[in-house]
Amino acid sequence: MCEACERRTRPDALPMCPNCWGLREQRVAAAPKGTRLENAGLWLGGLSFLCLPPIVLASLVVNLMVVSRSAPGHRNKGLIGLGLTIGGVVVTITVFALVISIGS
Repeated sequence: MCEACERRTRPDALPMCPNCWGLREQRVAAAPKGTRLENAGLWLGGLSFLCLPPIVLASLVVNLMVVSRSAPGHRNKGLIGLGLTIGGVVVTITVFALVISIGS
């Protein structure tokens, strides 16, 4: 590292030069990708079996976001969450149809 970049200790210091950024990228591993959205999609997919339309809708939106943002080989959690959501939609429609048929 160059001397100016070594002395970067203050938050308001100037950014590192391009050469030092390249050296940093070679030595420091990339930060791991977060899985919060994927886990939230799985939880919402499971909760969609409670037959609450807002949860089913939220689960559908979150799992579609997960599938669209994931790399082609890493879509397993999103697809499982989407499958759970579709199961929740089927259960919700069945329950509402039964309630309506019993009520009439």
